Amino acid sequence: MIKKPFFSLTPPRFHYDLLTDTSLSPRVIAPPSRLTWLVAQPYITSDCAVAVGDTVHCGQKIQLYADKPGYVVATDSGAIAEISAYPGDFGRSFTAITIETASDQCDAPPEATLLPEALDTANLATAADYLTTLPGAPPFADMAAATVAPDTLIVFGGHGDLLMSTNQFIINRQLKTVTDGIAVLRQLTGIDRVIIIVPRELFQGYGHIDAEIKPVDTVYPAGHPHMIMDQVLGRPVPIGETPQSLGVWFFSAEAVAALGRISQTGKLPTDKLITLVGKDGVKHLCQVRIGAPVGHICRVAGIELLDQDRIIIGGPLTGSSIFSETHPITPDTDAVIIQGHDQFTRYSDYPCINCGECVRACPARVPVNMLVRFLEAGLYQDAADQYDLMACIDCGLCSVVCVSHIPIFQYIKLAKHELSRTATVEVANEPE
Repeated sequence: MIKKPFFSLTPPRFHYDLLTDTSLSPRVIAPPSRLTWLVAQPYITSDCAVAVGDTVHCGQKIQLYADKPGYVVATDSGAIAEISAYPGDFGRSFTAITIETASDQCDAPPEATLLPEALDTANLATAADYLTTLPGAPPFADMAAATVAPDTLIVFGGHGDLLMSTNQFIINRQLKTVTDGIAVLRQLTGIDRVIIIVPRELFQGYGHIDAEIKPVDTVYPAGHPHMIMDQVLGRPVPIGETPQSLGVWFFSAEAVAALGRISQTGKLPTDKLITLVGKDGVKHLCQVRIGAPVGHICRVAGIELLDQDRIIIGGPLTGSSIFSETHPITPDTDAVIIQGHDQFTRYSDYPCINCGECVRACPARVPVNMLVRFLEAGLYQDAADQYDLMACIDCGLCSVVCVSHIPIFQYIKLAKHELSRTATVEVANEPE
């Protein structure tokens, strides 16, 4: 929802949707005959530890290379039908592992499943080694590699973008499972301080939980980690730092609930909740198998995909367009938005007219109108040094309000990627 004043002296206000229907149940999408899992590593044929024809069981850890940490956990049983390179955005490379499923039952053998007894003695290293591909993508691997000791865990019952409902639904309907998951999370990390963040309008009813409860505003981007750090915790994140570098780690409510389900059932969750938004703008909360292709979900939901339609993974402000309906649902996919080819505004090459809308909308107070001129010219380091590029929190508001339809957010993401890549090369070339 957007609210804009009559006189444009204040920025437009985008509000998160509140999930107030407590009777809502997600639609269960039956898994397809083929599932694809993405490993965040490039595909090197000669070194691969798995091969086409290998049998995998649901719950089994599949490590792509014996000497590298990347892995996925199978969300169904079957035979590997294909292993291939899968390109991502901004230079990221993945390996896609596709299986032909043997049945619609998840029949993991006991040795392939992390049982509740193992959780009693597990630690952060164990979690990093097996639990990073749970629904909600808990950041255990990054935590285990962090140089700053974590001191606070944030369980977020909302989302960083609009239209999504997954975490609100879980906080509202699966609170007991979340509570069990918090106990597991404390056991794994050794951190006692846990804060649950919920929308301010849904703040009541959590007093019995053994955790701090704090409300967050429903005006976007109040749910962004940097905004929560500043406005809720009173710990602003300096430029160049992250919440993690300050010892604060964010977990989605879905990721914590997944830990709770393991402790309750002894089985690894294979499905996740996503918000599916059709061309008519109607939202559907769906339970889907991790690895299911977007096209399968749309067909089951009755959404016809036509040439030049836009498929967005994530929210409408910060999500990424994909170019194939075979793109799989991953552990961190919270929304899939389908827009008809005649429904969205296309970006243009019109010049900035200095209307100031982007500056008024920016929560980090970046001089976006000046920043974009440097980004269009490819002067990324100058943009960082002179116009606060690295202060941007990637909320995407600047692109939404731009009357010239300049893809400002995409310019910013590209600039940060190029600066990061350049810094990595410079470090690698430093003399020892």
